[in-house]
Amino acid sequence: MIDDYHPLQRELGYFFNDPSLLQEALRHSSFVNEQPDGLLRNNERLEFLGDAVLNLVIGDLLMHAHQDLREGDLSRLRANLVNERQLAEIARRAESPTGTRQRDETDPTHGRARACRRRSRN
Repeated sequence: MIDDYHPLQRELGYFFNDPSLLQEALRHSSFVNEQPDGLLRNNERLEFLGDAVLNLVIGDLLMHAHQDLREGDLSRLRANLVNERQLAEIARRAESPTGTRQRDETDPTHGRARACRRRSRN
């Protein structure tokens, strides 16, 4: 399974020391909810961290590029650049054959039943 990610890593120009992080980063909660053992983690925690890093990097670039703008203007500009629609478009353009692992579209419950059972056990 980890070998499946080699083309993506080559395309990114970065090879993960711990390929399980890449697997987790590409694992959507809908896919995890379909797994009977409940041992897999979805990408939401890594997404949270990535969002923070992206905001920091874009904020730094904007501050240097627009030294005349005030905080509110910089915040609006950053929000326009770092939003779900823009990032989804970038992801579509970078379309990877590996892609994000999502739920089985043929499952009529979309993994909700297993997710509810798992939550009730905790």
